Amino acid sequence: MTDEQRSAVRGIFASDSRLHILAGHAGTAKTSAVLATVATEAQAHGYTVRAMAPTGSAAQTLGEALQSDHVTVAGALHGRADEGVRHGRELWIVDEAGMVSARDMRDLLEQAEARGARVILSGDARQIGSVGAGAAFGQLESSVAPEHSHTLTQIVRQRDAGLRDAVHDAVSGRVRAALAKANTAEITTRAEQIEHAAARYMAHVDAGRSTLIVALSRADRTEINERVHGLRSAAGQVTGTRLVAILESRQWTNAQRSDAARYAPGDMIVWGAAHRGGGPDKGEQTSVIGVADGRITVAREDGSEWSFDPRRTTRYDVATLRELEIGAGSRIVTRASLETRDGPKLPTGTRLQVESVTDDRIVAYADRGDRVELDARRALALDHAYCMTADQAQGRTVDAAVGVMRSGQQNLADQSRLYVALRRARDRGRDRHGRVGRG
Repeated sequence: MTDEQRSAVRGIFASDSRLHILAGHAGTAKTSAVLATVATEAQAHGYTVRAMAPTGSAAQTLGEALQSDHVTVAGALHGRADEGVRHGRELWIVDEAGMVSARDMRDLLEQAEARGARVILSGDARQIGSVGAGAAFGQLESSVAPEHSHTLTQIVRQRDAGLRDAVHDAVSGRVRAALAKANTAEITTRAEQIEHAAARYMAHVDAGRSTLIVALSRADRTEINERVHGLRSAAGQVTGTRLVAILESRQWTNAQRSDAARYAPGDMIVWGAAHRGGGPDKGEQTSVIGVADGRITVAREDGSEWSFDPRRTTRYDVATLRELEIGAGSRIVTRASLETRDGPKLPTGTRLQVESVTDDRIVAYADRGDRVELDARRALALDHAYCMTADQAQGRTVDAAVGVMRSGQQNLADQSRLYVALRRARDRGRDRHGRVGRG
C-alpha cells in the first residue's frame, strides 16, 4: 500500500462517522487497495458489506473486488420493502458515486440512516457525472468534516509509463497531449475505423490480454460489437450460433416517456410493476399496437389489449426489438436485470460467457463462475460485451483498452469521456479517430 492508501484505511477505521468520502483519480487503487481492505476487515468484525454503483457493470466489478453481493443504486432504492428494519451491522460501499444524482444520493443516505448502515462513497469528480440533477458527490466531498474525507492522488493502475502520463494529461485537461501519448491512430473512414478497432481487440485477446473497446455512441458500440463477433465466429471462437430476440432500451427521460407522440407500433414496453384494472403484470413484455388521443394501446402476452395514458403511468421502460446472433463462446452482458430459469435475477451489467444456445434457452457462466440459464423464447435485454460506451465502461479495469472517437463527436468526446477511455487499461491505451486525429 502507498502512504495515502494506508492513511485512508486508518482514517475510516478510526472514526465512528456513518459517512466517509474516498476521492481520487482513476487508477489510484481506491477499490483494490482501500475498499477491499476495509470490506475484509468489516466482514471479519460482523458487518454485512453491500457493494453498490450506479451502473450494473461498475456494481459487478465492485462486488467481485470486495467478494460481496452487489446491486445498482437504483436496485437498492427500489428494494424498499424492509426499509427501516435493521439487519445487524451493515457497511454500504458505493463506487462511481459521482454518477449518482442529488435525489438518488439523498434517498440512499436516508435509507442507510433508517437501517443504521455505515456508508463509504467512492468516486472521482473528473469522470462522467450524474445524468440526473445535482453534483451530489462533489457537494458532499466539500461539506463533510476533513477527517471523514480521504483523497488518493498517486496513480498505480497503469503499468505502462506512457499510458500513466496520458492519464495525468487527461486529468489536467491536456487532451491533445493525452491522445498523443495514448498511441493514437488516424483512420479516415468509419468502416476502416470499426475494422481496425475490432482487429486490435482480437490481437490483444490473442496475446492473452483482457481487452475492452470504449466507444462514445450506442451506434458505434453496436457496429463494433457485431464486427468483433463476426471475427470471433470466423476464427472458430464462437460456434453453434443462433439469432435471439433482444430488447434495446430507448433510454427515454420521464418527460419523453410521457409524450404519446413518441410511441410507434412495434415499440416494446417492459413493465417494472403490476398495474391495476387489467393492466400488465410486473416483468411482462407488451407490444405497442396503437396510438390515439394521447393514449397507448398494447398487446399483452395473453393476447388481450390494454390502453394507458403515459402522462399518468409509471414504472415501465420503452424499448426496440432486434435480433442478436450469439453462440457457444460469445461474451455477452445484461442491459437490464434479467430473470433466470434456474436461480435469482441477474443484475444489470452482469457479464456472461455463453456455453450453448438452443431454441428455448441460453446456458452461460457469469464471471464469478455461477451457471445460469436464460429463457430464449422471450426477448432479453442482452448485448455483446466486447465494446461498451464510456458511461457503461466506468468501473472496469482491463489490460488493454481501445478507444473509438470520431471527428463528428465533439459534443460527446469531452474530457471526462476521454479520461474514462484512457483509464480502463493497465498496460496499453489506443484511440481511434476519424478525419481528425493524431498519429
